[in-house]
Amino acid sequence: MANTNDGGAEENFGWVPMHQDLRRGIQREFNEILPLQARILLSLSHRNNIVVQAHSGTGKTTAIAMSVLQQVHDNDHNHPFQALVLLPCRELAEQLHSIVAKMGKHIVNIKELVHLAIGGSQLRGDYDKLITSTQVAITTPGRLSPLVKCGMLNMQNLHAIFVDDADQLLSQGFFDELQVLHYVFQQRADDALVALFCTNMSEDLAALARRLVPHADHIAVRDNSHRLSGTKHLYCNAGEQDLRGRLQALSELCKIYSESQIFVFTESHRAVEAIAVELAACDPTVMRLSPESPFKVREETLSRFCTGACRVLVSTDRVAQAVIAGNHNAKIIINFDVPRHEDEYLRRARHAAPAGAVVSLVSSRDVNALRKIEECYRINIEHLPLNIAEHTIHYYC
Repeated sequence: MANTNDGGAEENFGWVPMHQDLRRGIQREFNEILPLQARILLSLSHRNNIVVQAHSGTGKTTAIAMSVLQQVHDNDHNHPFQALVLLPCRELAEQLHSIVAKMGKHIVNIKELVHLAIGGSQLRGDYDKLITSTQVAITTPGRLSPLVKCGMLNMQNLHAIFVDDADQLLSQGFFDELQVLHYVFQQRADDALVALFCTNMSEDLAALARRLVPHADHIAVRDNSHRLSGTKHLYCNAGEQDLRGRLQALSELCKIYSESQIFVFTESHRAVEAIAVELAACDPTVMRLSPESPFKVREETLSRFCTGACRVLVSTDRVAQAVIAGNHNAKIIINFDVPRHEDEYLRRARHAAPAGAVVSLVSSRDVNALRKIEECYRINIEHLPLNIAEHTIHYYC
């Protein structure tokens, strides 16, 4: 996030409906407001429900943070717990809470008004906050469920509900949590605002949206193929589904790209540890973003990577998404495993620097997934043999 106080930012933000101290906080953090963010704020200012379909990198998360802070202003502070924000995992909840804290630092008592309710703390602590000072609760399905089942949430004053990555809630099978979400919707105030955010609008999600938000403004940003232009897309064979074979292939790639900073992405938390140990044998500066580490520790790790203190950073998709800002990229992105969903490929690839490369380690089982990615983003993923290092260094870097 770039700091700015220039007149261009004032002009850019001037027409968007928001309170003045919120406007000041946003202008200090961002150069401009993105079209998607402006459309979301405009719809919500008219008290319209919204269903937003947008890919990674379009400013969706920041738009949610802006909307949350606007709700803090609009709420009657005599009544606690008036807005709920639901995200699929702890890391994303921490990320959103961090963004809200930065943008809302000019709002009096912002730390008291917005509460992060996630696992790792006593439910009683969340309850005490929610019945006293908290206006907005940022939480996850795993935390929301026991809060509701224990009768700790009073829904009578709930005037806004935000659900991010709603498609992931469906795909990950949060059946009990979805039942709780239905209950929350049934108990909310009649005039409550509802905002659903997703990446892919499946038939199941469209049906859920029609039930939960029957009358809503639909906002869609679908075409992201241009976001991958200028980046080289490659794959190399890593044997079959064998961890040792993939680790050996990854080590070779890190030697090939020995002069470049590298992000290594994987879907498995366990694989993060194995990868970091393997690569550290040759490069002691290798670092990892661990989901067990506090959010601030992860931010410090990323800061060290950004300053060049380490050359290789290993992470899962979710942990990386929650802390890696769009203002730092790496020359090389390595997919230790091929993403299961096309949008995950985009999330990883958008961290590639201009004229950088995305390299995927593949087995025969990954061929179909690779072809779907090519079709989705209209790109050509070329084969990279690992036995021609000299050619690789000069041609692909």
